[in-house]
Amino acid sequence: MANFQKASGVGGSGFNESAYTLTLPLDNRRSIALYGGGPKGEGLNVVAADSSKLRVAEHKETRDHNPLDPNVREFWVDAVEVGSTALLAKLPDGSEYCQRLPVTITNSADKAKMVDSFRTSRDTLTTTIRNLGDLSSALLRSQLNPPARGSSRIHQC
Repeated sequence: MANFQKASGVGGSGFNESAYTLTLPLDNRRSIALYGGGPKGEGLNVVAADSSKLRVAEHKETRDHNPLDPNVREFWVDAVEVGSTALLAKLPDGSEYCQRLPVTITNSADKAKMVDSFRTSRDTLTTTIRNLGDLSSALLRSQLNPPARGSSRIHQC
């Protein structure tokens, strides 16, 4: 029988063995190991129950670039959308063969910081563009309406 387990190294974070769940922040990657295969030793297809929330790709080595043990496959899971789904291991005929692994995708604190930084920089850039436009208009007006010779643009009150 096959089962999902924590992958080795840094990529395996987010796997809760006692609760048998995987949690990962949006726009992050985690690794998950699949131990075993089908009843006849066939390879299982690992997919997300909801592919709009996760992308899954198999890799031939761990994320730490270590070789995998025999009978172990590692999958990189990328969070795409906040929500819940599951990882499934299916036989070639499409039937599920191992216990589904519930996956929760949370908002990323890093992404929130990036969104705030982007918004601030966009606002600063917009203000700068407006100010440069105002300066350009003022320069054009002064070139089109130069002061008369001998006159002063400074008015005394």
